[in-house]
Amino acid sequence: MAPKAVSQIPQTLITSIIVCDTDSTNRTFDIVLQPVLPVDPTDVEDYQYLVKSRPLAANETKILSLGLTLGPGNILRVSASAADVVAFTVMGIEVT
Repeated sequence: MAPKAVSQIPQTLITSIIVCDTDSTNRTFDIVLQPVLPVDPTDVEDYQYLVKSRPLAANETKILSLGLTLGPGNILRVSASAADVVAFTVMGIEVT
């Protein structure tokens, strides 16, 4: 009997998220994991927040170690109280 084809669903393992306030004013930030792209991107349910209104001091950098797996269609959204002065870096590995 011939082996059956195995379909692989790619996933991404988010290992860390680095958040940096590049300004001299305290800020806050949010990180949201949505299972699929919503019709309205601002339509976020409370259970989808990984981080909500987390404080970030002036000139501070936070490193979040997550080990979070994203499947097809999952969306990781980040936002800050001042998007032009808060930088986000997401690091991870694609698993196929």
